[in-house]
This record gives sequence, structure tokens and C-alpha cells, in this order.
Amino acid sequence: MDLEIIKLKKSFYRNPILDSIDLEIKSGNTIGLIGANGSGKTTLLKCISGISSIDSGTIRIGSDIISPFNQNSRKKIYFIGHGNGMYSHFTAYENLKFLADLYEINTNINLIIEQIGLGKASNKMIGFYSQGMLQKLKLASCALISSEIILLDEPLTGLDEDGKKYFVKMLKLWQKEHKTIVISSHDINFLKKHTNYTLKINNGSINRLD
Repeated sequence: MDLEIIKLKKSFYRNPILDSIDLEIKSGNTIGLIGANGSGKTTLLKCISGISSIDSGTIRIGSDIISPFNQNSRKKIYFIGHGNGMYSHFTAYENLKFLADLYEINTNINLIIEQIGLGKASNKMIGFYSQGMLQKLKLASCALISSEIILLDEPLTGLDEDGKKYFVKMLKLWQKEHKTIVISSHDINFLKKHTNYTLKINNGSINRLD
């Protein structure tokens, strides 16, 4: 499903973060996103997901306009950010079961937990998880939901080697399924290897790297 951004503007306290961004990502492409800290990578992903409102412009997925108020279109997108987005007093299994029920998904949750490497901690409250374990759980939630458009904000953060291997495996699977994927990362070598092309955000504008 194509993603189109037209004249997107977003500011915080009158400071422009995204300034008239125009961008089109064709369905099935995997795009890298780089930029300095505070350049607007996370803000852009949140705007695309509908989590954050925009000052002006349009974000469209197919024929649907994305906004915080359009819940139906937002269900086509899954965003993994810096926050864990989970209930700290729930176990890994309980968190994923909650998501599965919410999205009306019938799948083997225990298998997903085993594959991501959290099998031994599946019945432990995630409030006691390390950063790397929480990152694995977020990736497991992404594998569970498997939306048409997947937005990943620095997904490699905190992952051990097994976690990185699992992420690459899932990424290749999503690419075979023609998901549209945007990955924010500071690891330019990873992006060059695993994406169709990379975009750089700088001073409110966005440009494609050759």
C-alpha cells in the first residue's frame, strides 16, 4: 500500500521540526531514515502513524487520510517507538494476548515468544525486563500484528546478537509479504544492506541519499 506525504509541517513551540515535507513511498518498499538526534525522525514516524497531529499537510495511505481521529486507517499501521507501549504489570504473554484479542488475531503466542528468545521470561512481569528484553518484546508485538505498514524507530537499540538475527529474519519475511516498512536508525551500514534506499532528515527537510 503506497504511502504519500504532501506538504507536511510540524512544529513544537513555534520551532519547525518538519517543514513542507513531500514524500512518496511505494508499496512493498523498505526505506531507511537517518538524521541527527532531534532532527525529526521520531516526529515524522509518529505523524505517519497518526499518534501525533500535524500542523498542516496531508498523509495518505492508499485513499485513506491518516490522522489521530481516523482509527480505521491507523489500524493499517504499526509503530514501534522508544516507549515500550506495554503494561509493566503484565507478563510478556499477557501483553501479547491483550494485543491479539484487541486486533482479533488467533495465533500461537508462545511460539512467537520462543522465537524472539523470551521463552524463559514469558511469565515474568515486564516491569523487571532489561531494555534489550523490552525491545525484543516490542518486535514480537510487531510480528504478531503484521500490519500493512510498519514503522520502526531505532529497532536495533539494546538487542543482542540473537535479537538482531531475529529482527533481520522478520524483516526479510515482511519484505517477501510486500509490507511497506520505514526504519529509523543511526546504523547507516545496516540500512544500506537491508533497505531499498535511505532518506536523511536535516533542518526540517528530507532528501534521498545516493
